[in-house]
Amino acid sequence: MDYVLVIKTISALLYPLGMVFSLAIIGWFFGILRWKKMAAILKLASLTLLLLASNPVVAKWLMQSLEQQYPQKNFASIEKHDAILVLGGGLRIPLPPALHAQIGSGSDRFWHAVRLYRAGKAEKIILSGGNVFSQPEFQGEAYYASELLQQWGVPKSAIVIETGSRNTAPIWHDFMAVALKNRPNLKFIAPPGVTLAQWDSGSGLVTDAFKTGQIPGASGPVGGAPPPLPAVDGGTTTVKPDQPAT
Repeated sequence: MDYVLVIKTISALLYPLGMVFSLAIIGWFFGILRWKKMAAILKLASLTLLLLASNPVVAKWLMQSLEQQYPQKNFASIEKHDAILVLGGGLRIPLPPALHAQIGSGSDRFWHAVRLYRAGKAEKIILSGGNVFSQPEFQGEAYYASELLQQWGVPKSAIVIETGSRNTAPIWHDFMAVALKNRPNLKFIAPPGVTLAQWDSGSGLVTDAFKTGQIPGASGPVGGAPPPLPAVDGGTTTVKPDQPAT
């Protein structure tokens, strides 16, 4: 089974438009089975989701909620690195009748990489991205992105292309495996006033950071004292229902 195709299909169904069609089709199916109440609920949910997802105010709010988590940095504050990695997805290969690659809505990533390169933030640009479906008559997306960057003044010698990947996760995994290969694992040092402790979440031990006077949600019998919480630094932190963690 082609797992990339499965992932792409599931992703499409989880997008608002995919969910709208899915709810409408399931509602239509329930209508055939004469489950009129369930069919009406699903059709109403489909219409409501369509109206919300197509509303520009809602779309802008959702977009800003994501973008605000990663604000742009001033070029002067960006350190110099070995390479600039550009993931695929912002360019369309030249499918007929197009004669050249088509710039998409996410193509600003390529221009941003060029700006970083011109500012001297890296000596190499790594372009990653293949074709999701087998298309032997066309090169991978990264190949056409390389042509675009060269037209924008980036020398071919400064560009490294990878055209075999079809999904973002394998690209990131392989890149970070090489980038961090010879680097030691860094131990997280808790800041003053914070204790790292393990507790049973009900599905396994997890490590959380607790501030002074904070009571963790240890999973123990209601009204009873949960088991001792072994602190990460080797000590033991016992938390009672009416006693703050220390």
